[in-house]
Amino acid sequence: MHHSPDAVMSNRILCCVVICLFRVGLKDAVVTQFPRHRVLGTGKEITLQCSQDMSYVSMYWYRQDPGFGLRLIYYSTGIRTFEKGDVPQGYRVSRNELQSFPLTLESASANQTSVYLCASSGGAGVGDITFSPGTKLTVVEDLGKVKPPTVTVFEPSEAETSRTQKATLVCLATGFYPDHVELSWWVNGKEVQNGVSTDPQPYRERPNDNSSNYCLSSRLRVSSVFWHNPRNHFRCQVQFHGLGDDDKWDDPTRPKPVTQNISAEAWGRADPQPSRALQLGSPHCPSLYGSAPLGHHVPRGSGLVWLRGQGTRKTVHASARSLA
Repeated sequence: MHHSPDAVMSNRILCCVVICLFRVGLKDAVVTQFPRHRVLGTGKEITLQCSQDMSYVSMYWYRQDPGFGLRLIYYSTGIRTFEKGDVPQGYRVSRNELQSFPLTLESASANQTSVYLCASSGGAGVGDITFSPGTKLTVVEDLGKVKPPTVTVFEPSEAETSRTQKATLVCLATGFYPDHVELSWWVNGKEVQNGVSTDPQPYRERPNDNSSNYCLSSRLRVSSVFWHNPRNHFRCQVQFHGLGDDDKWDDPTRPKPVTQNISAEAWGRADPQPSRALQLGSPHCPSLYGSAPLGHHVPRGSGLVWLRGQGTRKTVHASARSLA
């Protein structure tokens, strides 16, 4: 399976960050950060909130970027006491109380797209540092680029189920921007993790085009007996973190791409039925054909389920023609 240089570099950086966090004694969630995801237009101001449930004196703000790793923005050693780090330009901090250390982007620019991490420390030793989960921020010049994914579940092929006694369902999320998504599998109304294999990160649909939309693929493997029970229900859910209520939207041709859950579903099949196989040339991720068996089928008459706002539900039916 071939990955673009940017994807490989991002994986290496993420691994390094995870290793570093474990080495410095990552503890329970005592440092909290809000929001976790944000899409922002250029020139806008945003404040990332960070708080701790302790009274540690030292607090820090970092940004994590491909090719650079963690870079210190600002750090504080007490109330109203803070110093610049390596990349302080375009940021402002305050520390009016010991438990809080917000970071403000005064006029967001595209080069401030990053993962932001807040941390606190109760002593001089590096082993006392505790990190927050982080904020993924994407700054775009045109909010019209923001698009939620199209989600499709492809059924297992009968060749696989008869040969291996296993059944692999493939979930494909395509055409979204930015890469702020979280994918999960649900079986008979309950989230499952066993048998799930998801791409480590979204990929550009056109790897050499930095303006390309993103895609993500995931696989759920069950026994063929379980798949052939028509009472079993399978759902792939993709949470897309899009625009907020306060973001202006002027495009009358499509709905505002707000934060939403998008799902595709399939039911188990007792008997083989004709359906269209996933073939080369269908919408796909660069990672898909290197890790998932070909010959998976899109369920005939499957529906895309869109969940918006407070429980509003809309079903959009998709046929195999949409895969042409």
